[in-house]
Amino acid sequence: MAILVLAGIECNTAFVKNATIGAVFGRSDILCTNWPSLETARRILSEHSDTIQKLHQVPNSGIWRVLISEKDGLDWFSRKCPGRGILIIQTWANHEERMMMRDIIGDDQYFFGVPYVMFDS
Repeated sequence: MAILVLAGIECNTAFVKNATIGAVFGRSDILCTNWPSLETARRILSEHSDTIQKLHQVPNSGIWRVLISEKDGLDWFSRKCPGRGILIIQTWANHEERMMMRDIIGDDQYFFGVPYVMFDS
């Protein structure tokens, strides 16, 4: 019976799924209302292209795609925020290298006001 209750709670909250994704990918659960518009997110990314270049210079960064998206992932766990943008950084970097990139960005959740996720896909 307890297993059914826990399964029901997970189906309604996705707590375990979100916690696992956050631990692996560093994903944050920033509300869609806190995401900037797509246009603003694209402008901010363009204005800070020098920071993106610095991320590419991290040894073994393995960055192969940087994009603004309406979804906070590219797979089954994605949350979509129509008309709003999040920065997706796809990389093959290990945990230490991702931490170095986060230090360059200067924040664990926002890239100059745009929420971001960094993961290997």
